Amino acid sequence: MREQEAYQWNLSPSSLYLELETRDFLAKYFDVFNGLKALNVGIGVGEWDDYIGFLLNGPS
Repeated sequence: MREQEAYQWNLSPSSLYLELETRDFLAKYFDVFNGLKALNVGIGVGEWDDYIGFLLNGPS
């Protein structure tokens, strides 16, 4: 997320708003249950991996 070429996009208001809306949607409509596993097949800087890990496992 902090790489020079991605820095401006990842911290732009549009990007941050989309991130907020997407996480809010998941929190409202996605049922997390014990033993649930997830596979992130997209590319990126790891923000979604961190969020999905937090969503499934809670804070460490």
